[in-house]
Formats: sequence, structure tokens, C-alpha cells
Amino acid sequence: MDNFRGRWMPVATVSAMRRRSLPVFLLLAVSLGTGCAPGAEPSPSPPAFASDDEALAAAEATYRAYVDAVNRDRDDPESGANPRDYLTGFALEDDVALLRYERANGVHIEGHTKIDSVRLIEVDGATVTIDVCLNSADTKVVDSTGQDVTPTGRPDKVAARATVVQTPNGTLISSGETSPEPC
Repeated sequence: MDNFRGRWMPVATVSAMRRRSLPVFLLLAVSLGTGCAPGAEPSPSPPAFASDDEALAAAEATYRAYVDAVNRDRDDPESGANPRDYLTGFALEDDVALLRYERANGVHIEGHTKIDSVRLIEVDGATVTIDVCLNSADTKVVDSTGQDVTPTGRPDKVAARATVVQTPNGTLISSGETSPEPC
């Protein structure tokens, strides 16, 4: 199995799903005009983050909140924890597709995923790219009969690269991919 956007699904399914990396808001921004009157000088927009440290802190807090919501939802689906509250664009679409896959195949994840480390890769305006080391040693894949169907040899740790964006609705995860290499 391969870790897909912070959750586990079969490699064949991941390969069949298209990988995306361009945040939706960038496409929207390119297609919209500025709305300035002719001859008016555009005002420079302030940077989304005051520093790389601030950008990393915001991205890490968002990713950790997402993983916490995933863990709370696994513990108690009636808890009101909604991991999708931390997602937008392709990450949200992929998460919904994963939920459909789990339901259609009668599998779910039990246990908690932990974040071992987060490292800043790049800050580009309102977009922050981070590498995350996810530890899923305490999780297992369970089928509808309660049988553990976790693949033998699944790595306990997986490296993930996530894109987090500052939006009018807060800081949200817009995309992410995992690496076949453990972290």
C-alpha cells in the first residue's frame, strides 16, 4: 500500500488516480482581472507571511490539525472532527475519492498516524511547500469483518510533500504526494 494524502490505499489505486500539483487558487488568480481603473497603479499586495518561519509555523499547524482531525475521526466518526475542514482543491477531491474507495471496498483505517517531523521546502507568496515524515506504525487496515488486512512489509514511516496555501478561509492543504522512500 502507498500512503496517499495522509491515508493508506493500494498502490494500483494511487497510480490510477491522477496526481496534481498546481493549486486551484493559482488557476483562478490567473484567470481573473485586477479590476483596476485604467491608468491606476496597482497596489502591491503584502506578503502572505512575514517570514519563512511564520510560513512554516502556519503550514505545520495546519498539517498537524489535519492529522489530529483524521485521528479523532478514526476514533469516533460521531466526534464532529472533519479532516476535510483542512483541505482544499486537489487534496479535498483526493480525500473524498479515498473515502469512496474505502466504502466501496469495505476497508477502513484504525489507529493513529503521528507526525515525526516537518521541514520547510519553499515559500512562494501564499503557497508553502513542506516535507512531512508520517509515522503510521500504530495503524492497521481493517476489512468489513474486522480482519487486519494491512499489507505485510508496509513501511511504518512515509515521507510526504504537501502544499499548504493561505486562503481567505484560512491556511489549507491544497495538495500532497508521498514518496516511496521512508523518512
